[in-house]
Amino acid sequence: MRWCLFQVAQAAARSDQLGIPAKGVTGSGYEGHYFWDTEIYLVPFLSYTSPWLARNALRFRVNLLPQARLRATVMSQRGALYPWRTINGEEASAYYAAGTAQYHIDADVAYAFTRYRSATGDRGFMYRDGAAVLIETARMWADLGFWRQGADGPQFHIHGVTGPTSTPRWSTTTSTPT
Repeated sequence: MRWCLFQVAQAAARSDQLGIPAKGVTGSGYEGHYFWDTEIYLVPFLSYTSPWLARNALRFRVNLLPQARLRATVMSQRGALYPWRTINGEEASAYYAAGTAQYHIDADVAYAFTRYRSATGDRGFMYRDGAAVLIETARMWADLGFWRQGADGPQFHIHGVTGPTSTPRWSTTTSTPT
């Protein structure tokens, strides 16, 4: 367990606002690319154990906001759309379905920002940097989906996207508003 914690701390400490690559600094299996895994697995852990490292990892996404806005435009969306696999903010995946249908990245990024805020109470960072990311990712979701009246009331639908798996799912996702 301590070895694993050391690996996480080492990879996060070396990122310096450049993201924490898959496999950290111990392997080259993903060629140094950055994935959504950081926001789902590392940032929540770091938010509780090393908040400054979590904030540092989130700054990577803040710094890539201009590229995410451009990517949304390229994909005919409003707001910001973060890439599935990246080093510099541009989509680096050669797999078409992953590079064009992995919209869940925006939800992962937003989750990490809200988890960080919940764990640390760092309102200054959220007002200064996090709010722009949350607003732009929300704009993308609002543009991507649509509301439809269902049997139980209004439902928000998103079509033609895939979840965080290696096999694309081209089905409708629905949720009821809260």
